[in-house]
Amino acid sequence: RAGNKRDTKGALARAATQLMEKRGYGDTSIEDIVRAADLTKPTFYYYYNSTLVLLTKLLEESMGKIEAALEQSDDPSLPPPDRLSSLAQAYVYQVLDRPDLWTIYERDRGHLDAGRLKKIKDRERKVVEPGFRESRAVIEIS
Repeated sequence: RAGNKRDTKGALARAATQLMEKRGYGDTSIEDIVRAADLTKPTFYYYYNSTLVLLTKLLEESMGKIEAALEQSDDPSLPPPDRLSSLAQAYVYQVLDRPDLWTIYERDRGHLDAGRLKKIKDRERKVVEPGFRESRAVIEIS
């Protein structure tokens, strides 16, 4: 069993990530997750109300990593082509760093209920729309 609370929550998230990456959200049960984490269902419910809540946390983590990487990499003082290159590189590095999360993100976000999906899509728009504007600026300059 996981040694402390911080490790326990992480063990559940890691087990869920591994299983959902391989099987998909729809084929991953709480039983599967607790078995893989060597924990119990009551322990799962202590941290997460459902697999949907856990999926939401994983998707939020994915989006948070992208947001942070883009914010850190964005330098408005760079010429538009260099700025776009820096942002694209930051995005790609995040995807390559955690392909498991991005597999889940791309494949399973459709399982979210309307409210959760809207929040994720709103975050996506905040990330993507500035990128599209930058792309247009680069194309116009070229």
